[in-house]
Amino acid sequence: MLSSTPWVDAAGRERAPRGTRLRDADAERPGPAAALLLLRATSDPFASPQAAVLCAHLQGARIVDLPGGGVSLPDQMPAVFARVVEAFLRGDPD
Repeated sequence: MLSSTPWVDAAGRERAPRGTRLRDADAERPGPAAALLLLRATSDPFASPQAAVLCAHLQGARIVDLPGGGVSLPDQMPAVFARVVEAFLRGDPD
């Protein structure tokens, strides 16, 4: 059975697709070619605490806090979610 993650096999070993090689996990990786927006749903007990950690590893990322949002943020707060994403896509500053 194949793993749902393409870089780890069913036994938990890292693997690379045929014709490629694994890179050293500690090697410097290039940053993304585009700006990244992380929406932090402040009431999400799982993802919210990890947002700053993730942001620190993603060059060009910024966090926008959405107070009161939870796991299903787009369903809970569709107007706020859309407004923030649209502003980001237009390039509006915070």
